[in-house]
Amino acid sequence: MHESLKSIGRHMFDFSKHLIEVEWLATVPCYERDRLAITAVRFAHAGEILIKSCIAKEHPLLIFSKLPKPQHAEGDLLDLPALFEQGRTHNYSQLPNVLWAATGFELERRDVYDDFGKLRNAIQHFGIPDYSFDEYMDSVDDYYVHVLRPLAREFWNDSFSLPTRKTTDLDYVPE
Repeated sequence: MHESLKSIGRHMFDFSKHLIEVEWLATVPCYERDRLAITAVRFAHAGEILIKSCIAKEHPLLIFSKLPKPQHAEGDLLDLPALFEQGRTHNYSQLPNVLWAATGFELERRDVYDDFGKLRNAIQHFGIPDYSFDEYMDSVDDYYVHVLRPLAREFWNDSFSLPTRKTTDLDYVPE
């Protein structure tokens, strides 16, 4: 394996965590429905990167559904530039199955993951659906509590300590 691929899982985790934290801190003081719609899109993106980081921890090439041909790599080993140019990663809807196949880990609340993906698609492709502030907030909270936190804890021993309406840091103790 090319040296540049060895730390990709950790890098992806760190980026997803930063994206989640920055987005949450930008959203919480706003209490605006449209701002929460943007947060939903960004949280889904961060979740996609987070799941890929968990898969990449097993082996970085497992996140790819399409790999470059040998003639696109520099030297004898497949490297990051070739993957950026020619590789294709698994899409959002496939990731829970790839995660399970690569690691044996199943999302306990796959329904939350799938529903959040549908919400993200509705926002991203059709504009902001007519959801109330509370509906957006509940969706973001559920995704954070039931998808993002368990993945961070299981694979990276990290608790993602952002308070939500459903849990606070005081009542959340990482295992």
